[in-house]
Amino acid sequence: MKYFFYATGILMMSLGIDLWLYVLQTFAQPEMWLSSLLFLVLGLLIIGAGIAFYLHTKVAPIPMDRLMLIIRDRSGMSILLSRTLIQLFFLLMAFLFHGPIGIGTLLTVCLGGVILQFFMPYAAKLIPAGESSSSGQ
Repeated sequence: MKYFFYATGILMMSLGIDLWLYVLQTFAQPEMWLSSLLFLVLGLLIIGAGIAFYLHTKVAPIPMDRLMLIIRDRSGMSILLSRTLIQLFFLLMAFLFHGPIGIGTLLTVCLGGVILQFFMPYAAKLIPAGESSSSGQ
């Protein structure tokens, strides 16, 4: 059963990314910034929910998420603060190396940790305590 919840979280995250890109590319016009912003926020919400669910299963988090969990555990910071600090670091690197930084990048940095923190309690309620694996820790 634990793999069902793990797969569900990964599926939600990947569907959120792919669906958002497809819908935005197919239906939204570049001059329609409001619809683009709506799809961006919808994508961020779906990705945040997916990450929360797969993190709660504790099955092999990706390096960025593992770093976030290590920072949280060692410093006592919240998920919100540790994720935001990591994303700020990557934003700084993008700025220093003249990477593409747009409104989507800034909204992801500002809202990514907030959204993830919001969905973590819901993931804990939906996934029974015995269903998570400790192999990722």
